[in-house]
Formats: sequence, C-alpha cells, structure tokens
Amino acid sequence: MRALKRDTVGRRHAVVAITLAVGAVVLACGPMPEPTTTTTTTTTTSSTSSSTTTTLSPLECSTYTPTSVGVTPPNTNPGASITVSGTGTAGTTVKITFKKGATIVDNNTTTTVAPGGTFSVGITLPPSVGVGLWDVRANLVGCATFATTLMQVDP
Repeated sequence: MRALKRDTVGRRHAVVAITLAVGAVVLACGPMPEPTTTTTTTTTTSSTSSSTTTTLSPLECSTYTPTSVGVTPPNTNPGASITVSGTGTAGTTVKITFKKGATIVDNNTTTTVAPGGTFSVGITLPPSVGVGLWDVRANLVGCATFATTLMQVDP
C-alpha cells in the first residue's frame, strides 16, 4: 500500500505500509522522487545545441501524459501514411501505438513534445494494422496512461 503525505514545508513523501506474517504493520517514510531535468550540451564546429530531457517517476505519469491526440486522415487504408499530433508537456517523449480489441501494434514510433506543448509525427502504417476501427494511442514513454483517438482503416 502506498500513500502520499505532505510534511510541514509541503514536500511530498511516500508512506509504504507492509504487513508482516505476524500481522504487524511497518511504515517507511521518505521523500517522493521529483521530476528531474538533465541538460545535455553538444558542441559542433559551427554551432552549439542544447536539449532538455525530463525524467519522471511512475507516480507523475498521469500529470505528464499527453492531453489530446488526433490522426490525419481519420479514415485511411492499410500501408498508408498518417500524421499523429497532439498536446503534452514540452520536452517529454511520446510513444504512438495502435490498438484494436486485444491486439496492440507497437512500431517503435516516438516523438518529442515541442517547447510550445505540441507534437506531430508522420507514420506509415505497418502491415499488422489491418482493416477495422483502431485506437491510436499516445503515451509518455515509460508510462501506462495514454490519450487516444479513433482511426478507421478501410480495404
């Protein structure tokens, strides 16, 4: 069992309760991991570039999951090219997957949310995305929550 508590200065702490075989409960309390930012600078002979990557704890996934996703065109054919776009938290990496019933197709497509909070990526539908109504899902890499939209694949 895990619960969140705030101390007197507002920091979040995880409280974990473990029930032992004899029925005693042991509590462990410590600071919650906060999102951290890592800046990587690459220098080339003509210019300097910088990128920022945000690393999140699993508890932060719902906060940073994309908030919307769309597909163009919404009606398409097997093997066609589509564009998946949406909004999310700048600097996070979004993974695109397709789901129909119990079938999930992951063609390893990822994109980074731009500073303005939007993302867009072109994808050629893999052969495993066949005819039918599919969920197009966008989730933060490493997280299970996602935003979704529908795509109809016609013969």
